[in-house]
Amino acid sequence: MRSITKTILLKASLVTLLAIIVTYMISFSTRIAFGMPLDALILVNCAAIPTVISMPVASYVFWQGEKLAEAYEALARAHSELTLRSRVDQMTGTLNRETFLATLEAMRRKRDTSTLLIIDADHFKKINDSYGHLNGDQALLQISSAICRAVRRDDIVGRIGGEEFGAILIAADRDDAIQVAERIRQEVESATLSLSEGSTLRLTVSIGGTTSDFSEASLADLMRKADTCLYEAKRQGRNRVILDVARAA
Repeated sequence: MRSITKTILLKASLVTLLAIIVTYMISFSTRIAFGMPLDALILVNCAAIPTVISMPVASYVFWQGEKLAEAYEALARAHSELTLRSRVDQMTGTLNRETFLATLEAMRRKRDTSTLLIIDADHFKKINDSYGHLNGDQALLQISSAICRAVRRDDIVGRIGGEEFGAILIAADRDDAIQVAERIRQEVESATLSLSEGSTLRLTVSIGGTTSDFSEASLADLMRKADTCLYEAKRQGRNRVILDVARAA
């Protein structure tokens, strides 16, 4: 605050000095042109009047400018925060469903070859019903953290449903995708959820996915293929990875 005040006073002083110089130049030029005499009162007025008027006015203008700049910065920060919040799931910090699907669609339009994984928490309804929603929320946080630890640096993770997550594995072929998906499954399985009552709970996920040229299928087709594999993983007993079951069949 003190540094801002000093800056404002310095700027106002420079403006006032400039006003005094201009006033002297105009007054002297006018009096010389019309043959009017120069006296001490003229010299005093040329310095006093700009000082009395310019100094407070310039200080006020610069002060308002600083306040406006601060307000603009606060507005820009708020806008950035709102933009971030509109893209991110507030509980897990991963992308929300809309942003994740928009990213998937953008990659599909760019004709990238990648892998889409859908990751679903096993027996999540039972966790909520048996241990409460607070423990259910903690389970989701554990799972999302495990997914983020397991994926590669450039991969994209989002929460696309209540207990369902999506992952886009950039430029991953089938072998790469299986390795990453298994790493996710094992990372979740190795995590232990400490319940509020003092006991612990083992978490697992089922993972379905499709590896293909994204440009060959619509967004709905990609989601349907990954969902089909996810349902197959559930049918086979959960806590497993199934990729491209329809293509394999």
